[in-house]
Amino acid sequence: MSESNDRPRADGNNRRASLHSALWFLRDGRPRSTPELAALLNVTPSTALRLTQTLHTAGLVSEAAQVSSGAAGRPAKSWQLRAEAGHVLGLSAFPEEIIAIVTDLGGRLLARRVLPAETGFNAVNLPWGVREVAQATMADAGIASVLGAGVAMPGMIDSDEGIVRVGWHFRWSGSHVYDYPLRDALEQALECPVALDNDANACATAVFQHHLADGVVGSDDSLVYWLGLPRSPAWHGGLGLIIGGQPYRGRQYAVGELFHNLPPLSPEPCPESLCVRAMEGDQEAARAFLRAMRPTVAFMLGLAVPLDPQLIVFGGSWTVLGDAISRLLSEEMGAFRVTHEHIVAVACPTAALDPLWPNTIELGAARTILDKLFLAEHATLEHVLLPRALSA
Repeated sequence: MSESNDRPRADGNNRRASLHSALWFLRDGRPRSTPELAALLNVTPSTALRLTQTLHTAGLVSEAAQVSSGAAGRPAKSWQLRAEAGHVLGLSAFPEEIIAIVTDLGGRLLARRVLPAETGFNAVNLPWGVREVAQATMADAGIASVLGAGVAMPGMIDSDEGIVRVGWHFRWSGSHVYDYPLRDALEQALECPVALDNDANACATAVFQHHLADGVVGSDDSLVYWLGLPRSPAWHGGLGLIIGGQPYRGRQYAVGELFHNLPPLSPEPCPESLCVRAMEGDQEAARAFLRAMRPTVAFMLGLAVPLDPQLIVFGGSWTVLGDAISRLLSEEMGAFRVTHEHIVAVACPTAALDPLWPNTIELGAARTILDKLFLAEHATLEHVLLPRALSA
């Protein structure tokens, strides 16, 4: 997670703000020493120690193992967030089904549930379907409450205002949904803060954070995520973008829908039945499907490479194709390097499959609410957790 300019402003004279800032700097689970936190918070080491001890007494942070620096004297104490101190929900919502997961504050998956639709979820019954599967998943995880919920779905989603600007899939009285304040309805149903996002954007966030933790990408790197979903009558999907370590959704929040309804760019017929058999593991069908989709894959790579990402990730249904799609990506990237020397001389990303599927959308939704909880502008975490610290 990048050190963005949105971080809480520490103030040595304001204990509440300083406690919130200390939590923000410990949010990624990485241990930080007392001197390191003091420098980040712009306070003295003794003040930083008092802040962390307060958070420790409240059960929000724990003392990490001490590592000697080789200098004389006792090593400085180190601290890290207690991931089990709170939980959030991550949900994906489609007309066919709703999937819910529970994670801890570190994003670790604890429980998962799928709620198929009997007649199809729409703008009217979606909040109550979300409530039903959320309650069942929380019971599976053995928890009674969550700090918040992230919900990811297709469509042009205004994540700042919590509004579905355009929803092609969730209809109201037979027509598309426009400017629907879904977050308000979900917060009423779930009785907790809710963050909304497009499904492809959520995937990009989840995979970027995963690779950031592994050191594959840096906090200021970029990533392109192609989401494939088997939906009739064509293979639909979406595009998720991370630019400079931050999600990019577009001025009207339409970026995630770039791949929606994109037809296969192939002279070969690509019937829906072929796609279904490929998704079910039929290797012959998978090879035929990829032959038909090769021009589409080449087009997607050609679009993504000039954006200069560190990684181009194919996720969703692409991952079901396994080694076959991996070989195709390798072949097409090799061909691209030969025919586009002027670009790859300075921009040569890696193309790979999503390592988190089939939980990527839900993990990204959970990460979206976690990111908002730790930012001062949203301050929900402060209102939920800091009273515990202030009374400790």
